Amino acid sequence: MKVIFSDESRICIGQGDDAGTFVWCRSSEIYEEACLKKTTKFPQSLMIWGCMSGKGTGEMTVVNFSINAQVYIDILDSFLIPSIETDVWRIIGIIFQDDNASCHRAKTVKAFLGERHIQSMSWPANSPDLNPIEKLALTALCLLTNRGASSRRKSRLSGETANQLAKERQCGEAPPPSL
Repeated sequence: MKVIFSDESRICIGQGDDAGTFVWCRSSEIYEEACLKKTTKFPQSLMIWGCMSGKGTGEMTVVNFSINAQVYIDILDSFLIPSIETDVWRIIGIIFQDDNASCHRAKTVKAFLGERHIQSMSWPANSPDLNPIEKLALTALCLLTNRGASSRRKSRLSGETANQLAKERQCGEAPPPSL
């Protein structure tokens, strides 16, 4: 099966990966500094879209605006289609996976994919981390965190993130075995 996975991921700058952060403390220690974690009320964030297959990662981009059907078509046309046509992938008869976001299921998006003979994979709504591309988003988050992203401007980070992801993409032709 020739499946291409895709997704958008929002990365909060300066927040790190807060999911699943727990602190064990005694009831008398609840408000001690060592038991608290500082957060930003309205953190800056980046939205990244990317795709991957069993042959490796495809094009990735930083998305600077809300995604509606037309923006999604533009992303697919500018980044998915070139990925499919590269010498590395050269995939014919693909099955394309994206989640059930309303912009992904719009009639215009379905028509765009149909005109290019790209079959969509049936995918459950609110799927709990079934998409292997989530690992790429985690890689981007780690890259930003390790480079001190919290102190930089969002506009500068967009370019740096895209460049760093492109370098990471060049390091290997196929996704890591853990995927």
